[in-house]
Amino acid sequence: MEDVQQESVKRVVALTLQAEMDAKKISKVAMATRLQTSRPALDRILNPFHRAITLATIEKVAKLLGKKVVIQFLDKEDSAHNISH
Repeated sequence: MEDVQQESVKRVVALTLQAEMDAKKISKVAMATRLQTSRPALDRILNPFHRAITLATIEKVAKLLGKKVVIQFLDKEDSAHNISH
């Protein structure tokens, strides 16, 4: 179950960043520069199946998109219920 949740979070980060880049016509090189990272590192961030992403990177992406990161601790029963609906 944890793997599914991690994959979901990573997929949201990747897809949101890609959508923002597309909407604003920002190239990968320009986005990598804004995130102060390399182009290959940005490719890993944009890859929804590459799960290794740090909280610091997620926060950088959120800030760049004008968003904030919210972390919640839910009871296992609640989180299982939320995933299925």
